[in-house]
Amino acid sequence: MKQKLLFVTLKNKVEITNLFRKGLLYHANTISCKYLKESREGLPMRVLLCVSKRMGNATVRNRLKRVLRSHLQSILTKNYEAFTDVQVFQLAFMPKKEFLEMKYKERSLVLTKMITEICNIQLQTKENEDSEESC
Repeated sequence: MKQKLLFVTLKNKVEITNLFRKGLLYHANTISCKYLKESREGLPMRVLLCVSKRMGNATVRNRLKRVLRSHLQSILTKNYEAFTDVQVFQLAFMPKKEFLEMKYKERSLVLTKMITEICNIQLQTKENEDSEESC
């Protein structure tokens, strides 16, 4: 069975330049994100992972990109239905060194909160499910 395409890498130089010129900036403690709405709806999101050389050598930078990709994949997979009706965004993630030093759950929470606020949607989390069951 073919896996669903949840996000693709943004590669076009013109689109990347446009994203950084016209896009809005969202800051968290350990990661920043430039984002720009596109005119189409549904998946796949278009993502750019920007890792500075100050982060470390190539293996450290590549590891950070792999970690970001896996978090994005898990967030979009768990909440696939919520993202199918959302307007598509171009996203450029710019992590800081502290992001790599965080624990998995902390990184996941930061990214989930960031994507939720940018896309303006309500995602399913364990906390949400627990509160719904108690009502």
